Amino acid sequence: MEGKGHLNPQAIGFALSAIVTQEFIGDFVLAPIGQDTKSSIADALKTSLSSFKNNRKKSAKRIVIYRSGPSEGSHSAILAFEIPLARAVIQNFSKIIKFTFIVVIKDHTGRFFKKQESENEL
Repeated sequence: MEGKGHLNPQAIGFALSAIVTQEFIGDFVLAPIGQDTKSSIADALKTSLSSFKNNRKKSAKRIVIYRSGPSEGSHSAILAFEIPLARAVIQNFSKIIKFTFIVVIKDHTGRFFKKQESENEL
């Protein structure tokens, strides 16, 4: 990979149910930082949907897309491009597949702490 993001690529990973219940197949694609990832996302979705249909002999009922790590400034691009792209790819396979698109911004400043009842309690 040449250019921007050479040493720190984006990983686009995906997983799907295999033939046996509770067994999963997964893979990932590397894309340089700053490169348009829409084609990689579309390819990952197509691969996942095709593999699921080949393994299970039926289309998936539900898909969850978990998008981790975008900046707050990229939410409008996700809403304008990535979600419609995912919807179009999914509807090419089946009009009845439902999907959930989750966008998570990593925030390492928030923490969960157990409330201490007394100073003696650890």
